[in-house]
Amino acid sequence: MDIFTTEIIWQAIGFIALFFVFLAFKETNDRKLIVYLAIGSGIWGIHFSLIWLIAAAAVNFFDVGKNLIWLKYEKNNYWVSFFIVSYLIIWIFTYNHTWNIASFLPTLSSIIWAVAVFWFRWIPLRLLLLSTLWIWLIYNLIGGSYAWIASDIALTWATLYGIYKLKYNPEKSSS
Repeated sequence: MDIFTTEIIWQAIGFIALFFVFLAFKETNDRKLIVYLAIGSGIWGIHFSLIWLIAAAAVNFFDVGKNLIWLKYEKNNYWVSFFIVSYLIIWIFTYNHTWNIASFLPTLSSIIWAVAVFWFRWIPLRLLLLSTLWIWLIYNLIGGSYAWIASDIALTWATLYGIYKLKYNPEKSSS
């Protein structure tokens, strides 16, 4: 298999992940949002592993567990603290192997996301998620993940749409 074909496969896996994450960000039900994100994170982890963005891969594989734990333990300081410390350890490990300071960006995004998912709901949750998208956009512009760059742009619009739906149709929303 030539490098061009391999590149297409790696990016295609990213676009599959984008599909699940897009479903999540337009969702008004917080529990469904988290399940879709868990699926998307697992697929993103594979994508980033294949293009050697190790910090992003580690964070995404770890996010699968975080998202599933949230389903059982909402608003739990122990778990939020555990995830924050774990993300910092992941960053230290990946930084020591890559010497890339930009590897802190997925960590920063994941810390914000851990706090957001455990402590916020509805519109505030989605506004914090929006901030994490912009952090990831910077990282992916540096790392060259075309699927995730497209994801960041599409998810910004999906998040804004989800916020609009929550604001103008709150009776259709449930957590």
